[in-house]
This record gives sequence, structure tokens and C-alpha cells, in this order.
Amino acid sequence: MRGFKSAVTKFARMNNIPFAWQTRFHDRVIRNYDEQNRIIHYINGNIEN
Repeated sequence: MRGFKSAVTKFARMNNIPFAWQTRFHDRVIRNYDEQNRIIHYINGNIEN
């Protein structure tokens, strides 16, 4: 993940694209379909709150 973020940041800077990563954000690898569904329901529920 660190390499991906580094490459995206470098590309944005080289091409004068205004870009910044969201602060206080933690990456999470979704490992299976059930976990993906839990996350989807959590996000959809948060929109209502």
C-alpha cells in the first residue's frame, strides 16, 4: 500500500495535479465477500446518520 500511495503522489506532483491523501485514514484489505458486505452495510448506514 505504501508503494501505491507513493507512486500516486509522485505522479500527481509530476503532472501538477492537486492531490492529497485523506488524513487520519487507515487502509483495510477486504479479504472476502462477507466482509465486503459488512462494510457496504456499515457505509450505507452511516450515510443515514
